[in-house]
Amino acid sequence: MSGQGNKRIYLLSLIFFYASTSYSQSDSIFKTLSFGKGVTAFSAGGGAVKRYIDKYYFDPDVNEYYKSPSLSFSIDHCIYPYASNAYLGLGPFLNGWVAHKKYSDGLIQKESTFYNLLVAAKLTHHTSYFVTKHLDVCSGYIVGINIRQYQEKNSSNLQSEKQCPETIFTPAFGLSLTIRYYFYHNFGLYAEGGIGYKLNILNFGMCYKLKKKRI
Repeated sequence: MSGQGNKRIYLLSLIFFYASTSYSQSDSIFKTLSFGKGVTAFSAGGGAVKRYIDKYYFDPDVNEYYKSPSLSFSIDHCIYPYASNAYLGLGPFLNGWVAHKKYSDGLIQKESTFYNLLVAAKLTHHTSYFVTKHLDVCSGYIVGINIRQYQEKNSSNLQSEKQCPETIFTPAFGLSLTIRYYFYHNFGLYAEGGIGYKLNILNFGMCYKLKKKRI
């Protein structure tokens, strides 16, 4: 074999070595990211900020009013990890709260109870610049159904009447921003805010990421 042939073989071997080394390094980097291929993030939390700015707290006709903190649960599974500058996630999103109101209408005392539940799907966009080993920042697009059940009870000195509950279904959609920080292995804290039509959330809580092992 000529010297020129040996040089070609050496050059090809060198290119293959550097390519395999570069792939191995990038693959090991992707394995340490907080979101990407094979990652599913679970989040559970709640928020009590917006309950204190409800208009019924400032209504002089309302004798007593209580609104629970909102409770939220979501799953964010990476469905497209191959984008050059972002990862896409998709999963269910649930958010609900309960409120109870007592007020007077002439001689009649009224009690109203509200149950509100948002059932939706959330598509998330994780820009790779904001995805590190511990940090995951993403925007979200939420589309779903807002379910509200309303029940009222009227009472006077003579009788008490309980009306049949009324359930209202309305579409809900909006945008969200979520920040997750994993402080210990796969466990972390998150903060999430969202706004839109029939959508108003501000939640804090715990998150956990489950990463599928590569074969």
